Amino acid sequence: MYGLDRVTAAKRTAELLDFMQLADQPKKLVTDYSHGMQKKLAMAAAVIHGPKFYFSTSPSKAWTPSPPAL
Repeated sequence: MYGLDRVTAAKRTAELLDFMQLADQPKKLVTDYSHGMQKKLAMAAAVIHGPKFYFSTSPSKAWTPSPPAL
């Protein structure tokens, strides 16, 4: 994943699943999530390597609301 070693990838995965409120079922298949949750997973996959910028044409469309974090 764009130069991430296994340890870093596992750490970032755990952080992002927790941030996106998806940490309760880490082994769940993507197809088993609602459309909004699938959007959250897509966002997590897009930022797992820590890009400086992330562009999206519809950053909040079909997202399940979540409380502010960080």
